[in-house]
Amino acid sequence: MKRTRKYSAGHLLHVGRHVTPTAKKEGLMLVILFMALMSAYPSRCALAESKQGKLKSTPEDRTSVSVTVYNNNLGLIREIRSLDLPLGNFELMFEGVASKIDPTSVHIRSLNHPEGLTVLEQNFEYDIISTEKLLEKYLGKTLFLVTVRDGKEHRKKATLIGIDKPQVQRHSLYLLREASYVYEIKDKIAIDPPGRILLPALPEGLISKPSLVWTLKNGETSHFAEVSYLATGIVWQVDYTAVLAHDDRSINLSGWVTIDNNSGATYTNASLKLVAGDVNRVQRRIHRWDDEKFSACVLASGAFEEETFFEYHVYDMETGDAFDIVADCIKTEFKVLKKDRVFESTHRISTRNHKNESVVVAVKVAFPGSWKIKETTHEYEKEAAGRIRFDLPVEKKGETVLTYKAIVTR
Repeated sequence: MKRTRKYSAGHLLHVGRHVTPTAKKEGLMLVILFMALMSAYPSRCALAESKQGKLKSTPEDRTSVSVTVYNNNLGLIREIRSLDLPLGNFELMFEGVASKIDPTSVHIRSLNHPEGLTVLEQNFEYDIISTEKLLEKYLGKTLFLVTVRDGKEHRKKATLIGIDKPQVQRHSLYLLREASYVYEIKDKIAIDPPGRILLPALPEGLISKPSLVWTLKNGETSHFAEVSYLATGIVWQVDYTAVLAHDDRSINLSGWVTIDNNSGATYTNASLKLVAGDVNRVQRRIHRWDDEKFSACVLASGAFEEETFFEYHVYDMETGDAFDIVADCIKTEFKVLKKDRVFESTHRISTRNHKNESVVVAVKVAFPGSWKIKETTHEYEKEAAGRIRFDLPVEKKGETVLTYKAIVTR
């Protein structure tokens, strides 16, 4: 689903009724906020029950939803739902999440009773109902084939005993044929017999929408539950139009923001933030210290976190790129002190600030073993057993250079 909104420079557009002509500039990233007017805590409603017997929460239970869209096919979704839950342990099906969700990023908490709601188990169910999935569930089971003769329907029992799926050749864009289904009908074998298929019931394990399923331990009946997760399939771009004035001394600048939502979910009345800049999603890796491609600026472990943009002035320079805070990391020297065990290397990190205000840049360094800082131009703090952090003050339009020498034993 694509949505395009037009905005003028220096304005903040709100989806709906109001336009506020005040916008705050922030050098690190361009943030355009679309706010919908909504009540924070509407009246609660009882949860429905799914066909599988689980309690079910739908998007109708939402009190608010916000979407932060980055420009690298990534979105952060945060929503609050009003939930009336039974006491004790039970399963809750949470519908309306993106089909392209990252299940490992899901977080749920109760805003009004943080200690009263505990997640015991979490599953992401994405086995969506389709013709293929339905018939796969009926393999070896009895169903009905319905034909029409002389204007009347005739049902015939059949057992599905085989499915012949077409093999798609690699790099091929077309299926040469559809799947074939093999039935046993009155001791006879039939391949793709005429008639439409009628199933006695919906098989277990199939759902109509992607859903999170939690096993919860609950000590309170009413919760305002905040759920957040990452999802791919959401991108945005901006296109500008500049019209030169008749006197050739000024221009009228306007822009179109296009949001393409292919995440597999709809976010109705959402507040929306658009962030320009590359976001670092840290992956756990094993680095070889003697690999010339190893960068000491890489943070080896961590988690995705959204920061407050307008009030926050300490930037973690990991592997992500900001537009006006730039860092370069160069290995200037490397020595092997003991073969395959002890190494010494010197690194130079240059941090440049293109903003109109001074900032503090947090440079984090990870070590693949025991370590010792032999020389350094700046003080550091030990964050963990294998990680340190340098807090570098950088003046506006200025540059700070950090140099350190480390000895690492693997």
